[in-house]
Amino acid sequence: MDLLRFETILLLLSVGGGSAQDALPHGPLYVELGQNVTFKTQADLEKSFITIVWSKHSDEEGLQPIISLAGATVNVPEAYEGRVWLNRTNGRLKMGPTTAADDGEYSVSMVDDKAVTQTGERELRVLVPVSSVLIASSPLEALETNSTVVLNCSALGSFLDFSWTNGTTPLLGDGKRTSISNGEQWSSVTIREVNRWELRGPIGCSATNKLEKTMNSAPFNMSVHYGPEAVKMTSLPAVAAGGFVGRGSNMTLSCSAASAPPAALSWLHNGKALPGKTGPTLVLSDLGLTQGGTYKCSAHNAKTLRTVDAPAVSFTVMEAISGAQVTGPAAGQLAGRGRGGQPDVRRGGRRGCPVGVA
Repeated sequence: MDLLRFETILLLLSVGGGSAQDALPHGPLYVELGQNVTFKTQADLEKSFITIVWSKHSDEEGLQPIISLAGATVNVPEAYEGRVWLNRTNGRLKMGPTTAADDGEYSVSMVDDKAVTQTGERELRVLVPVSSVLIASSPLEALETNSTVVLNCSALGSFLDFSWTNGTTPLLGDGKRTSISNGEQWSSVTIREVNRWELRGPIGCSATNKLEKTMNSAPFNMSVHYGPEAVKMTSLPAVAAGGFVGRGSNMTLSCSAASAPPAALSWLHNGKALPGKTGPTLVLSDLGLTQGGTYKCSAHNAKTLRTVDAPAVSFTVMEAISGAQVTGPAAGQLAGRGRGGQPDVRRGGRRGCPVGVA
């Protein structure tokens, strides 16, 4: 359609009588890139229109025609041929597949057979589909209570809304330790003085466009280093503090600690490290007299650089008693003799008299 014909139609619209009415709903219209879109009007379906003109506003070229109806004739500019369709009875415009260049402001003017003019404007937003939703953390590793962690979620797409979850629970800012910031293509969560449980998650980030099409990130987990703490030792068999253990016996000492990453465990005897003795157990076999004393387990975390010792276990190794004998009176000695070895004849008679003698 040439410019002269388009200007003629606009002139007809401008001289149309009657009162103007709002032809389009308010608010932007959203469509995904490459999809079709329909501009719905608020016109009465039973109306008969004399003229309809759809246009797009351009900052560089001004008002550009898209499609027009004059009487029974429909005109479409070459740039829109095969991409736009007009409903003569209600003035609706269908366009597609949409391109990035279709983003912008559109207007319509319609005059019915009663000379009533309807005009309207509406903004079209062509959305790039949601894709590539990714979570990254700064720093890559954290120390409990000492670190501030920032989780960044980025995505491709346009006019995106972001949301966060920790497991199945929404992750929200509390205005104190946790805060959330959002941009058009990103969102970030800042957690101050992070604790060991907060990022076990899995943490998830979702990006949604205005058409409510959502894409989720891959599950994210972050280890928060802590410990060692609750370091403790046990002995088998159990021995009381400062107790005694027989020479030649066996004993197993066990050590445990709460730590992330797991603590490196080493052993000390009387304050000196036992070469080559590491791990959660120390087996003492065929104990000798010099192996008594104080045993201690030491737990070290390579990330937090903390070392914590368990309460010590101490015992003494003693020689077992052997060759013990029980001794008594010489053989043949009569039981029951009194002082000086004299017989005690009180049983059955008077002292000093044989039994049966008066």
